[in-house]
Amino acid sequence: LEAVGDSWSAFGRISGSTGLPTVLGWPWHEQQWRGSRKPFEGREEDVSTMYATLDSSEAALLLDKYDIQYVVVGPRERASYGTQGLAKFTRLGDEVFSQGNVTMYRVRE
Repeated sequence: LEAVGDSWSAFGRISGSTGLPTVLGWPWHEQQWRGSRKPFEGREEDVSTMYATLDSSEAALLLDKYDIQYVVVGPRERASYGTQGLAKFTRLGDEVFSQGNVTMYRVRE
């Protein structure tokens, strides 16, 4: 899981570099390839909910829905979704990487 952003931007950097899928990286890019927003309808809102909600149970349901294994919390995520809901990831996952202002969590099963 990482923040959703504009095409040809630094968003989607982890999935693009690792080959691990993300829920949605660049919406306009996806629309161009798929011809419509229908195949990924609701995903941008779900990503926002996962980062912003204070309800760990709500986030856990969505993490499970998309079979998310890793959550990225860095500058793009903080700028896009705020910081209030980020503490829940320490309860939902284990920190597997931290450097500077980026932390990655592996979601507990």
